[in-house]
Amino acid sequence: MAGEREVLAHYEVDPKECTGCRYCEAACSLEHFGRVAPALARVRVKRYDDGRDEVSMCRNCPDHPCVEACPTGALSVREGHVELERDLCAACGACGEACPYGAVFFHPGEGYPLICMQCGTCAGFCPPGVMKLVRVYG
Repeated sequence: MAGEREVLAHYEVDPKECTGCRYCEAACSLEHFGRVAPALARVRVKRYDDGRDEVSMCRNCPDHPCVEACPTGALSVREGHVELERDLCAACGACGEACPYGAVFFHPGEGYPLICMQCGTCAGFCPPGVMKLVRVYG
C-alpha cells in the first residue's frame, strides 16, 4: 500500500546489562561457520579500560549506508536485513567505512564483510538475556 513503510529490526543490548561473556560471538560463528571462532562473528563485544562491555552489531539502518557505499552492488537488503553476494564483493572495505556504528566486520582470511543478518542466534545464547529485538521503519 502507498505510504506504508517497511518494518526492519535489529538487536540491541544495554551496555549496563552486558556481562561481557562473549557467548553471542561464539553462537554467531558457530551458526554461520560451524565453529566457535570470534573473528568470524557478525557480532562483537568490545571491552573498555573502565570495565564496560559494548556489543556491536548491525543496526539495520533504514537508509543502509553500507549498501549504498558498495561500489559493486554486492550488498543488498533482502527479507529485512543486509545480504552479501560474495561473487560480486571486491573486499574493498567501503561498506565498513560507511557504517556509522562500526558494525561491519571482515572475514580474517578472505576480507569480505560479515554483517549481522538479524537471525537471533546470538540472543538465544545470551545468558543474562539482555539482547532485545528493536523494530525500526525504513
